[in-house]
Amino acid sequence: MKKIGYYVGFFVASLATLFVLGYFISKSSIFHLKKVRYEVVQTSPYFELQKKSLKQEVDSYIGRPLWEIDIFKIEKSLKEQPWIENIILSKIYPDELIIKIEPRKILANIRKSPSQVQPVAEDNTLLSSTAITFSPVAPLLSHRSFLTDERLRESAILFLKELPVEGNFSLQNVSEIVPVWKTKNHTSDIFRVFLKSTKTEVLIDTENVFLKAQRVSRVIDYLEEHKMEDRIIDANFSKKVLVRPRNRR
Repeated sequence: MKKIGYYVGFFVASLATLFVLGYFISKSSIFHLKKVRYEVVQTSPYFELQKKSLKQEVDSYIGRPLWEIDIFKIEKSLKEQPWIENIILSKIYPDELIIKIEPRKILANIRKSPSQVQPVAEDNTLLSSTAITFSPVAPLLSHRSFLTDERLRESAILFLKELPVEGNFSLQNVSEIVPVWKTKNHTSDIFRVFLKSTKTEVLIDTENVFLKAQRVSRVIDYLEEHKMEDRIIDANFSKKVLVRPRNRR
């Protein structure tokens, strides 16, 4: 009986100790949130600017016990922001929260004014406007119709997706896109495309983009080799391209 009494006493004392310890921990700030660390995949000035909009909501949890914070609720709330593709929150005891963010891939910027652009994600979602100095590195869509006409905007995004990754006429070398209104001979959209590395201008529709882009790249290679600048390449043909001086109409 003495042995049983000893174990019972030890058990009760342990529970009391745990209770007291738990009480002091709950009153202590040791396990209260003090630091929030953000990790953004492929960050940029634009995403850094957007990240500031998260702080107002997340900072409201600073000072709370870490075990009381529902990270899944916060994830759900933050993921509603249009620039976020995926987000994962992790608790790091005793006092830290880590927020890992994967932003949406931005394929273009629509020019809203001389100083403002509106980024467009690869799924055609319009993101928050920003000053052009903070704009993501992406081709410029230079017409307000890209803002008001969702179908035209989607056509431009699909066009950019179909461009080759490398070459003189590739996604990374496109500087600006302007819509050209359709003629009776064209049922698809036509774009006037300006490039970063050459003064050549390209007219191209949205049919067989990859094949036409490869042809245009070869023509640009030829023009550069022979130092022929200020040319317009018309790629709106099924089996050929036409080249003419820019000042010719």
